[in-house]
Amino acid sequence: MSLVRNDAELLVALAAAIGAFRTVARDGEKQLRDWLLVRLNESWSDARYQAFCESILTDLEVIRHAIDVQMEDLESGLHRLVERLNAYLETPSLTKSVRGTSRIEVAESSGAHSSGRFEGEINTSERVVKIDPPRPDELCNFRLPQGFVWIPLRQIRLQEELAHVQAVVDYKKVDKETMRLGMIRLRTEVLPCLSDETGLRGSSYFSEMDRASSQSYEHGLQRIYDAFFGESHVQLERGRTADLFGITNGRHRIKLAQELGWDAIPAKAEDASE
Repeated sequence: MSLVRNDAELLVALAAAIGAFRTVARDGEKQLRDWLLVRLNESWSDARYQAFCESILTDLEVIRHAIDVQMEDLESGLHRLVERLNAYLETPSLTKSVRGTSRIEVAESSGAHSSGRFEGEINTSERVVKIDPPRPDELCNFRLPQGFVWIPLRQIRLQEELAHVQAVVDYKKVDKETMRLGMIRLRTEVLPCLSDETGLRGSSYFSEMDRASSQSYEHGLQRIYDAFFGESHVQLERGRTADLFGITNGRHRIKLAQELGWDAIPAKAEDASE
């Protein structure tokens, strides 16, 4: 059964590599577009210049379509294959033979619990990928850096604290979709790599991962690690007589955690009630 697990891990790695390539290819296409159109020989006649510009733009649009649509579809297809492998690994009749095999998570969803499990969705290009939220207590099994703890969402004053975080326009510093995808990658790519038998890993470890996959800081795992375990981490506080935590920093992340079906959030907490 280790072969199935390794296949799933390989597919996730391949999808990540394709995502990294898309970023590099998109930047390269833009540079090529700028270089060709800015440096064209201006001594050509207007008609020749115009015709050549149009042909170049047509070819560049084909390249851009391949980067933004076709390769994104390929990446989505790999994610769906991983989900099918995960479903296979979780088949009850296989439980004994795959003991110790970890499930490879691909994506999160927004929605509400009904019977402890719900079907959400992620829009990828024009397709919708169906996914499930974390299983109960799944997140709390991940070790966190020193000073951070898992705080159950039920222990936070969500209704009061998140009253002004409802619409997409309420996400001003970082847009909602970027933040949502960052939280998906936190669960599926960062948390599983936070520790090993030698101890906990820090920001520099994810910087090396980004460098190895040619990811910029903006699109890489180090930025996600820093967002949750750096200076801008989620900060909670609870007064001496309070039952629930208030939010000092991180309302948007907590709102998204709620929408994604998470039951806890990694945070630093000042608790005067203890």
